[in-house]
Amino acid sequence: MVETRNEISIDLGYTCHVNVRAVPVTTVTLNLIIDEIKQLKTEVAIKGTTTGFSIKEVDAVFAWIIDYDNNDIEEFTYKGQMKIASNGNFDFTVNDKPPEISVFDHRLFGKGKIGYRISPKYPHAPSAIVPSDESQFTFNNKLQVSSSVGGKSALDLGTLTFFNLEMGELANELIDNGDKVVLYLKEADNGDKESLGNDNFSANITWDKDTKSVIYQWYIGCTMSSYKKSPMFSFPEWYEEGDTCEYSYKLCVERQKNKKIIKKDVTYRDEKLFTMLRPELSYFRLACEYLERKNAPGKVPTINVIGNIDNIHEDLSVSVRVTLWKAKSPWIFEPVGDTKIAHVENGIFIVSLCEFSVDTQKRAKHSLAKWLIEVNEKNILKEEPVFFATVRFHEVHLKRPNLPLRSSLIYDVKKFRPFSESRGRISKADLYEAKACCSQEAIEGYEPVRNAIKRLDLKQ
Repeated sequence: MVETRNEISIDLGYTCHVNVRAVPVTTVTLNLIIDEIKQLKTEVAIKGTTTGFSIKEVDAVFAWIIDYDNNDIEEFTYKGQMKIASNGNFDFTVNDKPPEISVFDHRLFGKGKIGYRISPKYPHAPSAIVPSDESQFTFNNKLQVSSSVGGKSALDLGTLTFFNLEMGELANELIDNGDKVVLYLKEADNGDKESLGNDNFSANITWDKDTKSVIYQWYIGCTMSSYKKSPMFSFPEWYEEGDTCEYSYKLCVERQKNKKIIKKDVTYRDEKLFTMLRPELSYFRLACEYLERKNAPGKVPTINVIGNIDNIHEDLSVSVRVTLWKAKSPWIFEPVGDTKIAHVENGIFIVSLCEFSVDTQKRAKHSLAKWLIEVNEKNILKEEPVFFATVRFHEVHLKRPNLPLRSSLIYDVKKFRPFSESRGRISKADLYEAKACCSQEAIEGYEPVRNAIKRLDLKQ
């Protein structure tokens, strides 16, 4: 009995000649492979059963369907032949050999299952498949990099993390045979206010047979060569505007062949590594105080500055440059004394900007004291700034010192006005020009002058 596969409809009165070709019904079934990958390369016998084929050697396309434990699926195909015995059983071969499966070529890293499919090139012949979710052909080849701070939601600048390569037997054998494992790190710029730039941080860590047990370290947000006593920031970018820096990674196995590098991804795409909080200025003011000084006959009247920068790890040694400024003319300023260097400890920096004599009369003759008294006597109530300090990171931490301060330090422009040190001017709107920012006294008009005279007991 012949199964009807299609209907043919011919209109009444139509004269024609119809050729009908009868093709036997064909079936293909794959045998189940029950095995686990134990070698770097393995020839796998592909067997099954057929019915309805009239020839004994049929061209076919075979596919490995690799289902990785992170839910990625990838297919690898081979052209070969189904060699069918008289009883309908078949073997699939490629160049007269069983198809090969390779840890390197087929990215058999981590855990997963291997499905397979065969598609005969024969009229009306169906494909046969063992889906990966039904397969009992598996792999378990550990290859990953662990981070000592993995899983934490947000980290401070300079948090120390360690990267350790973890391998199973097969991955270890790959490395011993000359392959390398490379960890690619980069800043991802995934935030709402982020835009990918050509100055983004990127770095590579490589393990080979000689260094596979080495544990590498990185101070987050710094260059790979930085150490805690002298860090160089890697995160500042011209267009950096977000509150955080997002870092991602990709892990690859690399092999050199015929002077070319062949890469196989362990992670199929960039994976999130962690998020770093960018440093933020939360407090910055002048402080007029009387302090103990060695060999001084009494407490010394001093103008200090006190500031607080959040999101810097306590172990990282970071310095800032602080300068005291006074008005030379409306909205034009000049420095008072030299720029001072202050070390940030537990987020706080304190530095003395100007000291006066313990003697009241000598104190009043100090050039800054004279200026303060003169300005105060004008009794001006204007809101324009006249007396304040500025701060910026020390250039030893900056790969590109020409970048604006906002690229390395978040600050509220309503509290801490942007400042151009080269021009001696407050940059009212241009954040891209300002290499420093002002203490809160820059929004308090003449009040800082009156406060200094009162606190330091300055008299004509």
